[in-house]
Amino acid sequence: MDALAAASSKQKTPLLIDMTGQGDGYTVLETFFSYSCHQILEAKKMVVEVNLRKTKTVEEAMEEARTKLIMAMRRGYSLLVLLSNSAPPLKSKFTSPTQFPYALLEDAAVVQSALGTDANIRQVEWTRALLREADKMHFVHKDFNVVVVTKFSPEDYVEFLQDELPLDSMQHIKVVVDN
Repeated sequence: MDALAAASSKQKTPLLIDMTGQGDGYTVLETFFSYSCHQILEAKKMVVEVNLRKTKTVEEAMEEARTKLIMAMRRGYSLLVLLSNSAPPLKSKFTSPTQFPYALLEDAAVVQSALGTDANIRQVEWTRALLREADKMHFVHKDFNVVVVTKFSPEDYVEFLQDELPLDSMQHIKVVVDN
């Protein structure tokens, strides 16, 4: 949590390189976040449902992402974007100003500009495009943030993620289990 706070103070989006587990199951880090009142967006699952299983359209998947994002914004949760061991086409397919703005990943200062009761969310570009009247939001909770998690190894993640994530705008944090 200290590393996440440090990333926030540098106005960087945290990119956690998850080294806390092995195989395809949930890692210690994912389990921690699932029990810590965070909103989890499983990006790999979204891609599988749209591209492989074809059980959802891109529009349906994006609306689910928007719903999770709004919940995190309202309650002050972290929106945890789980990439797992995949490189989802976030920039090229699964982001949109009206459903899941790419700005949330590339510019933590933009996110921070909308936080708290003093911010006028109708004047902030990304919230103005995202929010609908039915959302009935007047402010974004001061504790809201976005965290991206990958299970790619420290040696491989840049190669796989560089085309879809703004890696230069992110704080890269390797997470290990401390024995």
